[in-house]
Amino acid sequence: MSNDFEIFYSYAHGDNDNGWVDNFHSALTATYRKLTGQAPRVFMDQNSLLTADIWNTKIRSALEVSQVLIALVSPSYIRSEWCQREWMTFSQGEIELRKKKLLADEQGLIFPMLLFPLDRGRFSEQQQEFSALVKQRQWLDVSSQVEGNPIRPDQVRLLVERLIDTIGELEQHR
Repeated sequence: MSNDFEIFYSYAHGDNDNGWVDNFHSALTATYRKLTGQAPRVFMDQNSLLTADIWNTKIRSALEVSQVLIALVSPSYIRSEWCQREWMTFSQGEIELRKKKLLADEQGLIFPMLLFPLDRGRFSEQQQEFSALVKQRQWLDVSSQVEGNPIRPDQVRLLVERLIDTIGELEQHR
């Protein structure tokens, strides 16, 4: 089994203050396990970093070996330099795979989920540019469900099926 991660979670820590990200992760992991018979290999900084780890190096390394990125988008996400770096790292990886004809032009490895609308975010010019870049992707809008359950079970299943299919296609090209 590979030490690579299948899924990298990119999110602003403040967006997990009520446990939404943790609940979503649990729902996604359970559904993934039901559909594949095994848990996904996930990098989620709060679960994957250990005491004494050099966190910025570990995050960069995890980005390099992860296959897909789940971006939990919010105004805090847009403002976060680390979230921007994570998004841009995956974006660059998509470009490289397209050059090698290993990824279709319309296919992405970033799976954005809108936690909080971006309309009221107060952004610098650079953050506005990043927000515009994020808005070019089709996202799953879960903003109305943030206070309750992470997302509906049918939404989780559809997302997990897309993740499994994308990961499977990437592994075929290795």
